[in-house]
Amino acid sequence: MDAWIGQLDTPESAPSSTTLSIERNLILEWCGAKVPTSEPEPTFVLHLHISHSSKPPGHVLPGNFGGIMGDLVRNHDWSLTAPELGPFQAWPSSLKTAASIVLSSKIQALLLWGPDLRIMAYSDNCIPTFAAKVCIFFLSPISSRPLIIITSRVLLRLQHPSMLGGSYKVVFREVWPFIQDRVLKTKNEGVTVYVEDRLYKLFRRGFLESCFFTVTTTPVLAESGHFEGVITWSIETTTKSLSNRRVSFLRDLGIAMIGAPNRKGLWDEFDRFVKERNEDLAFAVTYLKREDGTLARSEASIGTGSYAFPDTLDPADTNGDPSFISSRIRESWNNRKVIEIVPPEASSEHKNGVVLVIPITTNNDETPALLVVGTNSSLAFDQAYTEFVQMIQHEVSMAYVNIKSLETAKAQAQALMELDKAKTSFFMSMSHELRTPLGLIIGPVEDCLIDPDFALTENQSMQLELVRKNSVRLLKLVNSLLDIGRLNSGCMKAVFRPIDVSEKTGQYFSMFQSAIEKAGLKYLTEIENVDPNVVFLDEEMWQKIIFNLLGNAIKFTLKGHIKGALRLCPDKKFIEFSVEDTGVGIPDNQIAKVFDQFQRVEYTGGRSFGGSGIGLALVNDLVKFHGGSISLQSTVNVGTTFTVRIPVGKQHLPQDQVGFRAASEETLTRPNQHTIKNMNAYLEEAMGFVHSENADNIGNGGASPCHPKSGKRKSIILSAVRDDSNAIFLVDDNADMRKYLGRILSRYWSIVETFENGKLALEAMKRVLPSLVVSDVLMPIMDGLTMIKEMKSRERLSRIPVILMSGAASGEPHKLSGFENGADEFLVTTQNYSQQALSATTFKEKPVNSRELVVKIKLLLEKHAIRSNLENDIVKQKEISAKAERRYGQICRVSPVGLFACDAKVFGFCLACNRSQLLLRETSSSQTRSLQKFFG
Repeated sequence: MDAWIGQLDTPESAPSSTTLSIERNLILEWCGAKVPTSEPEPTFVLHLHISHSSKPPGHVLPGNFGGIMGDLVRNHDWSLTAPELGPFQAWPSSLKTAASIVLSSKIQALLLWGPDLRIMAYSDNCIPTFAAKVCIFFLSPISSRPLIIITSRVLLRLQHPSMLGGSYKVVFREVWPFIQDRVLKTKNEGVTVYVEDRLYKLFRRGFLESCFFTVTTTPVLAESGHFEGVITWSIETTTKSLSNRRVSFLRDLGIAMIGAPNRKGLWDEFDRFVKERNEDLAFAVTYLKREDGTLARSEASIGTGSYAFPDTLDPADTNGDPSFISSRIRESWNNRKVIEIVPPEASSEHKNGVVLVIPITTNNDETPALLVVGTNSSLAFDQAYTEFVQMIQHEVSMAYVNIKSLETAKAQAQALMELDKAKTSFFMSMSHELRTPLGLIIGPVEDCLIDPDFALTENQSMQLELVRKNSVRLLKLVNSLLDIGRLNSGCMKAVFRPIDVSEKTGQYFSMFQSAIEKAGLKYLTEIENVDPNVVFLDEEMWQKIIFNLLGNAIKFTLKGHIKGALRLCPDKKFIEFSVEDTGVGIPDNQIAKVFDQFQRVEYTGGRSFGGSGIGLALVNDLVKFHGGSISLQSTVNVGTTFTVRIPVGKQHLPQDQVGFRAASEETLTRPNQHTIKNMNAYLEEAMGFVHSENADNIGNGGASPCHPKSGKRKSIILSAVRDDSNAIFLVDDNADMRKYLGRILSRYWSIVETFENGKLALEAMKRVLPSLVVSDVLMPIMDGLTMIKEMKSRERLSRIPVILMSGAASGEPHKLSGFENGADEFLVTTQNYSQQALSATTFKEKPVNSRELVVKIKLLLEKHAIRSNLENDIVKQKEISAKAERRYGQICRVSPVGLFACDAKVFGFCLACNRSQLLLRETSSSQTRSLQKFFG
């Protein structure tokens, strides 16, 4: 049973006596003296007489000192509340000094004195805090001592200013258990204690409210030499502490919900979080929308809260559960608005412990759930609390949207993964299917080329060599696709053995020396000796890494050098292999895409525009398969350096794929048959990038006629009679395509010159004026469209007809661009020969329809000839007219008679000789008009 003491604020308005009906009472003496009591009766009537105290005589403090509290302290009758101290004039000096310090404080300060820790003074800044305390007070003078009667049914509290003189332990009984040790330690031991943002429960504003204070407790030394008093300095930090706590709540709530695996887990996580962090939300019940439109409580929120919330609810059924809570939930869901439910035990003014029904809505008007939350009953539901709940609603809504988006993205990613698996499976299956027919093509063709029993003409040998060469290229591409498929599907198996990486790297690099030097580049190496027992590599994979990097360097380096380097890092934990070139470089905005599968960088130069986009992607995957990494540094028109780092040792490798050194050292230094075949495929491709005067063109300047070879083969398409009067320029970056088309065109025209790009063709036009140009669209350095623009801008070249060629995949947009820039004809090739190996003439589908090409060339040449003849005829007619005019002028000048030339549109007639001018001067104006009328 509680016992509280206090004093009336306005004793003048209190009744002189009050009758209370109580069941049990406890009589306490205000000053702490014991009062004899009899055994309490179950029920009786007690008359309470309230006496009014008078003001104490005299003033010690100055009139305006201490503000409001200074006046109250001066005017208070201390003989009633602190008789042992007497009136204010009789207080000891230490108490007066301490009171003056407290009253003059600009922050909250409270002075406690004596063994009962009576409240002797407090600063004006304490009034807003203390004035909110509820007070129900009864006084009765018994034996000249004020008594308070407190019952179990009458709740008594104190408030400003009636707490003056009261015991702190009684006035602030709700907080005394929490601060007792600190205050007594300060008073008894003289120790200053500081606490920051401490939570207290104060009964103010009609309910037990949670408040935060930063407090310093200092002792007061009395004249006796003992610590008799305590001053508490405090700053209320409720607003700051609640703000920090709520910000932390929102942050942690967002983190907790974002980790949910799905939408169901999101609501479970929300319910769990509110249960753990119930400082601001007492409980939370989540209702989820089901497929049939009804609402059902989540499993995690069942049994939560102090209200009987229904397990299921149909918002559309207005005749359903008629309970108060169900109707409020139904109203909130249907109207999409927040509804407040104030319980009867809450303060009507401050609405502590209010229950909120909150629908969760998204930007697209979706309402997936509804929350029923209870606020903290020890906090007022003010504007800050309202904004906090709104932020919770927004946080939950955004978390739902994010989780839903994540689920959608996961579903799309899963679909893409399935599609990627299907694509990989398709590539692997098709690659396997392609390898067999390719092998059956390469084998017989090679037998025909090397078997002396086959009496092949030189032209037939060249055709078969073209078939073999491009079949090998296609087989290399198929093998690369198989490797990519195995790596993507995790089926790639390796045998990691300790190899002499220095010797192997130097050996593989030297295989490209001839191609590098034929390209007019410097061949540089810098290979350090590395212990052959520390580096574990799969030899075939290492070979592919080196071959791809070197082939890429040759392809895009037109001048300068190519350098290969191998070294052991200073920390002896990695080996580094680098390929450095002085090529065209890679633009900064495309560096990040270099190692992506099927991604081709848009180069501005190089020896070929073609490429599959899997070489560097394969290198990247093979390096990662070794536990290493690859990086690049590139500057446009300066060069590129690829650096491969492989860890030494075998700890980083799958132990089931680690092998041992071969028994014979010879097998380590001599390439096996598979290595030789693989090497030949890469070397042939590299040699195809290199401009070879002897292999590609014959004659001056690297461009001259391609003559047909010996043999009596006749064209079944057109007459094979050759035209010696026209020069044809063929421009294509693919060497095989130049050879193939060159042989076809040389059957009909004696002068066929081939060029790698448009720039070389324009340079040759300064030397030889072609009759027609056949050009590819996509080429390095200068493409076909740019070449046409340059030709049309030069008077001497503007009338030369041009035929453009492009693959079927990009033919239509290039066709329109070609015609806009002045192309005369456009030819779409059967296959995109820049991205796959070319077929030979014996294949069913040729790279170019030769009949169509030849017919178009002949038609354009005929049109060009007719136009040239017409232009020549016009020039000749102009020359004849000019000569006749000069002859007629000479006749007129010597003629003895007057000659007139009629020109009705200008003058009617004009004078043709000197004699005519003389005759007109001698003729009258009327006669002149008659002449004009006659001739006009």
